Amino acid sequence: MVDALVEGIKVPVRLIRYCRDKNRLMALIRTTLIIGLYFIWVDESNATVCADECDANSDLIHSEMIRNYGLLVAAFGAGALAFWRSIINQQQANITKQGHITERFSKASEMLGSKELPVRQGGIYALWGLADEYPGRYQEVVWNLLRAFVRNPPHNTELNLIDHVRPDQVRPDNQAILDLLVTKETVQLRDTVGYQLNLSNSNLSGVNLSGANLRGADLSGANLSGADLSRANLIVLDLSGLDLSEANLKRANLDSANLSRVNLQGADLSGANLNGADLNRANLFAANLSGLDLSWADLSRANLIGANLSGATLSGADLSGANLGDARNLTQQQLDEACQNPDADAPRLPDGLEWHGRICERYKE
Repeated sequence: MVDALVEGIKVPVRLIRYCRDKNRLMALIRTTLIIGLYFIWVDESNATVCADECDANSDLIHSEMIRNYGLLVAAFGAGALAFWRSIINQQQANITKQGHITERFSKASEMLGSKELPVRQGGIYALWGLADEYPGRYQEVVWNLLRAFVRNPPHNTELNLIDHVRPDQVRPDNQAILDLLVTKETVQLRDTVGYQLNLSNSNLSGVNLSGANLRGADLSGANLSGADLSRANLIVLDLSGLDLSEANLKRANLDSANLSRVNLQGADLSGANLNGADLNRANLFAANLSGLDLSWADLSRANLIGANLSGATLSGADLSGANLGDARNLTQQQLDEACQNPDADAPRLPDGLEWHGRICERYKE
């Protein structure tokens, strides 16, 4: 019984799908008319055969049957025509809607080129709204457009003057875009669709990315001087050669990150996780490294002059050729836990401390 009911529901559904094409609909109408005329012809033949034998009511019955067939064909034709018109109306409505959406996208995109900050910000949020409403069509398009705006903002120098933004500060419109691109929901969507946040060669000086999840982002060539990256997730990121001078990296997760040749002069790394990070030839001049876990970190040839190493863990850290002259709060116990490459120079130490030349386990293999 249930199966029969389900099959009965499927029939009109299949019919509706079939009739979406105008040619198919007209073919169905023609077929119905032919079937109806066939039954009328058969009835005419039967009426002729039994003309002498049928009773007096046969003409009346015959007339009623013709009328019924005619009403059936007319009703079906009218219904099919009404259905076809509804399809056409729906298609026209969809075209109008798509045109409206396209117009919204075009206007919002044009707003990004305005010299008025409120207009640009309005365009940013208008585009983001479109991405939320129509993710399949506009999500990645909007992400790419906003990312490109951050990397190459129009009238950059002129807008900085208009918005009273110094070269070492982030523009409010860029900050608004970055706030949207690093939200928890956006990161989850990026992971779902396999989208990489590409901010390479962007001027992110002074940007606020506190607590941001930048896992998998491309920051190559970006300027992050003075940026607030406190509590940010920078795990396994390639930050080699970047300018992170004066940056706030408090409690940031830099586990196994590539920080070779990075400029961290004056940066605050207190409480950050640098376990296994590559700090080879990094500039850590006057950086705050207090309380850091630098176990197994590669600090070979790093500049640690004036760095604050109070309470930092240097167990297994490679200090080959590192310059620790005038490093603050560095103890003998910390140095005794560190190690070096036997083929490299010993680190330069502050007065009063000694280097015992312990070989790192990685070089004993």
